[in-house]
Amino acid sequence: MTKSQATFAIFLLATIGFSNPADDLYTNSLKEFHHQNLTSALKDINRAIEFNSTNAQFYYSRGLILYEQGNPEAAKDDYDRCIKIDPTAYKAYGNRGQIETHQNKLNTAIDDFTKGIALTNSPWLYIHRGIARDYKGTFNDALDDFDTSIKLMPNDGGAYADRGVTRMHMGDTNGGLADFTRAIALAPLIAGNYVERGIVRRDTHDFIGAAADFNKAIQLKPHFSRAYNERACLRVTVGDWRGATNDCAKAIELDQRFAEAFCTRGLAEVIGRDFQRAWADYRHALEIRPDYALCFVNLGILDAKMGDAKASDNDFRKAVELDPEMLSKIRAEGYSIKQ
Repeated sequence: MTKSQATFAIFLLATIGFSNPADDLYTNSLKEFHHQNLTSALKDINRAIEFNSTNAQFYYSRGLILYEQGNPEAAKDDYDRCIKIDPTAYKAYGNRGQIETHQNKLNTAIDDFTKGIALTNSPWLYIHRGIARDYKGTFNDALDDFDTSIKLMPNDGGAYADRGVTRMHMGDTNGGLADFTRAIALAPLIAGNYVERGIVRRDTHDFIGAAADFNKAIQLKPHFSRAYNERACLRVTVGDWRGATNDCAKAIELDQRFAEAFCTRGLAEVIGRDFQRAWADYRHALEIRPDYALCFVNLGILDAKMGDAKASDNDFRKAVELDPEMLSKIRAEGYSIKQ
């Protein structure tokens, strides 16, 4: 090879560049993830990390894949690694905070969202910190976060819906109704917002408006089990126990571990005087969700109707053990717990 040929070869290599296998695998993983090919996406990102174990973005991306695969603990471990490599990775703080919120580690979650907010003024981080604060019961702090998110992104229907939930928890029915209505105006195709507004309307005895909202939610999302259950609750309220049992049957068909739907169907069956079926549905709900305090109250009332005072008293005691606020509900129904 002549000197000029060697020089040209070096120039050509410099121009074309060398392919980076880690980056190529990462790019392929992103494409696979976008198409929900999670197994392939995970395989490629694992190989990318084998080539380059110090790239924070690789761990962040693997965390996304693992979370989508239903492995939040492994995802959290990758967010930890991402943050250790790059302490400014605000999205990793946010995603880790969401996992901690779902695990009821609310103080840790709030701390992660706060760290993310210190890095960037993201409305998404304010929304999720607000949700964690709502779960914790610090409602005024939650409202502050939702207010800030709305100021940063005024056309985000999700922030209004989340603020509406907090306002309902605070007993501000009018504020909740206004927020859900605004959320629907901004995002009219989100079925969940109609369900939330329908609950408010049902609880304020606007039964026609509630029915319209639940119907709209089901029209938008025909496989929305919660919408069927909430419409069933409305039908129980107005005495349409047959319609309620039909809605519960649909909700259970869609989600066979939907404890609330079994409990609602039990209520409807009590109205229809089918006590044995109601008892079976309450027991099934409690098998699925043993900490379901309200269902123990309903079972206690039914056991009393069926003449089993001892079982009724045990049911009421269990309900209050799980949630002391159930005592007032038991008394409101005309029952008491034996000393």
